[in-house]
Amino acid sequence: MAHTLSIIIPVYNTSAFLEKCVESVLKQNVEMEIILIDDGSTDDSPALCDRLALCDARIKVIHQANSGISSARNRALDICKGKYITFVDSDDELLEDTYKPNLEILEQNEHITVVQFPYIYPYNQPNPRKGADSAQMWECERDILEACMSPEVNHAVWNKIFRRSVFDQLRFPEGTVFEDTYIIPDLAKRIGCLYSSGLGGYGYNLRPGSIMASGANPQKMQERFQAYERIVHAASGYPDLHNSPLFVNYYHQCFLMMVGINRTPKKISSRYEDSLNHFRTISCSLSSIFRTKNLPVKEKIRLVLSKIAGIPLYLKYFS
Repeated sequence: MAHTLSIIIPVYNTSAFLEKCVESVLKQNVEMEIILIDDGSTDDSPALCDRLALCDARIKVIHQANSGISSARNRALDICKGKYITFVDSDDELLEDTYKPNLEILEQNEHITVVQFPYIYPYNQPNPRKGADSAQMWECERDILEACMSPEVNHAVWNKIFRRSVFDQLRFPEGTVFEDTYIIPDLAKRIGCLYSSGLGGYGYNLRPGSIMASGANPQKMQERFQAYERIVHAASGYPDLHNSPLFVNYYHQCFLMMVGINRTPKKISSRYEDSLNHFRTISCSLSSIFRTKNLPVKEKIRLVLSKIAGIPLYLKYFS
């Protein structure tokens, strides 16, 4: 089974969607193993996982106490057998003939480490949008970081197929809901070549009660900042990228998160403090701020003030 695709599907209270999800995966015409990780579900999901496994030998099931999506994925990464690895959320579905053409790209091009394919969001609602639907290639850490700060590469792992080697000694961080974004800098170091194929599609469904549908809260705001700051920190190591309008826009997103967190009564985590300390060491040049055409004048002034006064004083007197 040298060319098996391992498909990792964490499951938590999605019994209403799970069967349709798994069916869409089983319809893919590739050699596969499906690993369902029941993450302490309290609905009918555990029994449904077992029933699906009884119906198809390609399905394996792990039951564990509720520990979060990162823990579930990491548990599956420890046991998966495939030459290639991908991920699916248990309330989503795949379009037909998605995996095969993308696997063929990996099989025929040894220098490509990861293939990205299109996603449709929200797949279960009117007027969904399609992303990552053009053919492009990025071949070094700097270019991959740049692409991840643009709309060309989304941060999610569910619309990508990875060579197994990418996850050697790499696991998802536990205790955060922005695990995919958090590992972007680690992936950028490990990925020799990222190719966006424009072939197939991942249907991302939006449902009440999901992580994405739930509103923002202080803890989630801090976790989002921590994940995005890691990308800013990694990209700042490349001078030409650091001085680009794309970097300024991405830095500005982190800046707004930081200001929002500062205005909200909350308990500050040690992880957030570390990220904030890193962020304080990074700034945008005045010339790059003024060259960023799509940034409103008011926001340019805020970035300039924070650069002149320093972030601690800006947060104290201006935010």
